[in-house]
Amino acid sequence: MSSFLQSIDQFGIEEKVLFQRSITSKKSVFGGIMTLFIYGVTLAYFLYQFIDWIDNNKLPKVTSTSKQINHSETVGAKGKFLEISYFSQSDKQIDPFNPTSLIYYPKLTLNPSQTEIYDIQFEQEISEDGKTINKFVLYDIELMGSPPQYLKLNQKDYQISFKRCNPEILKEGMQCANEATFNQYKEQLSLFQIQIYIEQFNIKTKQLDKIPKFYILNMLTNKIIFYTFQLECSLISIDDGYLFPNSIFQKFFHNMYQLIQEYDEDYAKKYFDKDLVMVVFLTLDQIKKESLYEYPKISEILAETGSIISWVFTISYLVTWYNQELSMQNINSEVILMYFNDFKNLTISKNWYGKITNLSFKEKSCEKLKMIKLLNKLQELAKQKLDFKTILLELSRIERVLVLLLGQEKIKQLLNRPQKLETIIDKYSIIEHKDASDISNQIYPQGELSNVNLKPAEILDNEGLLNIELSLEQELEQQLCFFSSIDTLNNQIQDKTQFVNIKDNFKLKKIDSNIFQKGNSPLYQQAP
Repeated sequence: MSSFLQSIDQFGIEEKVLFQRSITSKKSVFGGIMTLFIYGVTLAYFLYQFIDWIDNNKLPKVTSTSKQINHSETVGAKGKFLEISYFSQSDKQIDPFNPTSLIYYPKLTLNPSQTEIYDIQFEQEISEDGKTINKFVLYDIELMGSPPQYLKLNQKDYQISFKRCNPEILKEGMQCANEATFNQYKEQLSLFQIQIYIEQFNIKTKQLDKIPKFYILNMLTNKIIFYTFQLECSLISIDDGYLFPNSIFQKFFHNMYQLIQEYDEDYAKKYFDKDLVMVVFLTLDQIKKESLYEYPKISEILAETGSIISWVFTISYLVTWYNQELSMQNINSEVILMYFNDFKNLTISKNWYGKITNLSFKEKSCEKLKMIKLLNKLQELAKQKLDFKTILLELSRIERVLVLLLGQEKIKQLLNRPQKLETIIDKYSIIEHKDASDISNQIYPQGELSNVNLKPAEILDNEGLLNIELSLEQELEQQLCFFSSIDTLNNQIQDKTQFVNIKDNFKLKKIDSNIFQKGNSPLYQQAP
């Protein structure tokens, strides 16, 4: 079972040899400047996109389709919906809606029930030039419609009929015009201006804005004109959630179409009221529009920003390449120093884009072309030394040299005799403490008693522990880090400018220089 679980583990890690260089990173001033630039541009662009999204400046995705209305489709409009007034072209013209000399008066009915309602109101408005505009206004309507294929049609339409003024139905404060005024009015052009308010969705404020549409109606004598306005409704779904969908539905009138029908005097007298002169008919259109407004969510803003940022971060590959080249130069220099320890005395001067301008060795000028050729060759050889196959090849040669020098049996004996930690623990961790009183109880000659340095037991213990720790570290380094301890000694020699004979300290055997191809390494040279 455990083998099966291990085989399906998706979180396994690759075991790697931990070289010291693998846990460090090469950094440069150029990389730091580019880091500030890239992250600064990234943050600025994200803040710009985020603020623009908060202010609703991001356009939503809109999907629209047209459908037939449902059975008993009901659409309403709140507030002012319609207003009609006389279209005056001269101050001398008679206004038929003048409340003190009223010629025509509107009558509002609901069809098909023919129910008369009194929701139409008379209002006066002062224009910018100080002229009084008399008008009739309709508020808060509700239309209903059904497709014609249904047997039972649920219908609700509005009809505004304009008739000759009747004093019996006038409101208080109004008065009908006399016959002379009416005859004078018939001599002038009878034009009316109707204004119907439709609504449009504002994508920025997410509210409905009223938009007026103007039409000119002509009232003719001896004829009845039917002006039919078919109002098209719109059903919208607004998804403005920040992270998850949040749908809000709204229904309103968003468009209308005008149809005109004219009837002559004989037909009008036969089928309509004799005082009827004009009819405005409001009905619901059979086609409706459905739209979905989907605003960008925070995830889309992050995705859009991330795509731009990923493009900006392509510059980081240039910086990575620069740091990689800089790191390779340092590695090559370290490899060259392993074989030529005076390579550090070579001074190389470069310009801002890396071209060598001057070379000197121990403050002596060198011929640039020849030294560049030498450096290129050294770097080429250093790269070959860092090749994994080259390392394996040299290890195999060292193994062969050891077999030739020691023999397989001797090597097997050394390998089969592993180092044990028990001897080190017994030697350094198990300590027999001696009481300081033992020293004071010893008998010394009279002349030697003054030369005895009596120390407290605590000081003796601390000095003993310190000596034990130093000896333990030295023995562990000799057994585990033999060659690194040699490097440490060499560094100490250079710091103290003293010469230490490595051969005498560590008793290295002399190996024939012809066996090692790199016999000039400072690690294997004998002291004179």
